[in-house]
Amino acid sequence: MIQKNVILTNNHFEDAKSAAYAILNKLPDSLIYHAKEHTTKIVVPAAMAIAEKERFLLGDKILVGIAALFQV
Repeated sequence: MIQKNVILTNNHFEDAKSAAYAILNKLPDSLIYHAKEHTTKIVVPAAMAIAEKERFLLGDKILVGIAALFQV
C-alpha cells in the first residue's frame, strides 16, 4: 500500500533489500548486469555515493538505494 508523507528509515531499506535479493536470486547466472553481485557491489554503492555527494537528505538517500536495488 502506498502511503503519503512516510519517513523512510534503514528498516525500509533492509526490507527492500530482502525483497530485491529474493528476485535477484531467481535470475539466471548468465546475466551479468542484472545479477545480485552487480547490483550489490556496483549499482547500489554507486547510487548511494552519488546521493551522498549531492548531499541528499537521509530519506532521499534511502529512496535512491531502494530504486537502485530494483534496477533489474
